[in-house]
Amino acid sequence: MMIFLDGFDYLTAANFNLKWDSFSGAALQTGIFGVGKATTLGTGTKTLGSNFVTGFNGWHFYTGPGGAQVIHRWRDAGTDQVTLNLDATLALFFTRAGTTIGSVGAPSTRLVANTWYWIETQVKIDATTGIASVNVNGNSVLSQSGLNTKNTANAFFNQLVVTSGGSGQQGDSYHFWDGTVSSGNDPSALGYGEHVIDSKLPNAVGSNSAWTPNGAGNNFTKVNEANEDGDTTYVSTNVAANVDSYGFANVTVSTGTIGIIAINTIDRIDDAGPHTFDHFTLSAGSTHLSGGITPGATYVNHQSFVVVDPNTGAAWTIAGRNAAEFGYKFIS
Repeated sequence: MMIFLDGFDYLTAANFNLKWDSFSGAALQTGIFGVGKATTLGTGTKTLGSNFVTGFNGWHFYTGPGGAQVIHRWRDAGTDQVTLNLDATLALFFTRAGTTIGSVGAPSTRLVANTWYWIETQVKIDATTGIASVNVNGNSVLSQSGLNTKNTANAFFNQLVVTSGGSGQQGDSYHFWDGTVSSGNDPSALGYGEHVIDSKLPNAVGSNSAWTPNGAGNNFTKVNEANEDGDTTYVSTNVAANVDSYGFANVTVSTGTIGIIAINTIDRIDDAGPHTFDHFTLSAGSTHLSGGITPGATYVNHQSFVVVDPNTGAAWTIAGRNAAEFGYKFIS
């Protein structure tokens, strides 16, 4: 089941901390295949809402000029359990506490400097049955089990860190999933395959406009700024069951398969609270609500996933996504 993703498309680098705990050294570049944006990699840390024994990651990685470096970390409360590394020849390998675990990727699997790759990993934290595996562009580089991947007192990780030890590295289309079985095209194992995150903003009035915009103009114009602007433009409500939904710009491609749809809001409350709202999807008359979201006093990004089209109960088609509306429903 998908837990977190980021295409680095709709926030300025300075505002990455609305979605990550922190992200230093970031600067926006043209995205992979010219879709959206990518980011120059410094160090980005994401604290997860749960502890995970096993997890899967997929992301686009641009090697830059090369050189030995750490490119991903799986942490338990700030301490590395496992890291994925490149050596000076750009061969991939894993470490625990700075010591190589398992093997180093064969010479034929070495990365090439100044090249984009789709990297997928599987990590399981355990003292004897740990897993540290990596695929590159759909091909297995290291398939490793029966390892000691536990470096703290706990057999889990709860933080993800994308990082770079050199200059010129870039990242895009970052995914993390936990391997539980869901439906549609929600990933459940290593081998999800290359996916590009195509982020779009509201561009049309939807079927529901019950929230109140601050100032003149349609509701969608208050929430479709390319660069998040806090209290400058927004919609608000304190009436239970009020819904705002919007049409969105079409996805960039016209053919292909949609893996999953993520709804993101940057939100806060301006009273003592607490309050709850749900992300809302409307597809050909059928609706879907996310789990409850409880905002705090400062703006942060909240993300939920819509795995299947609520109108069909099957994986999203491009036509279905382009015709759907997305927004939010105030609960209490």
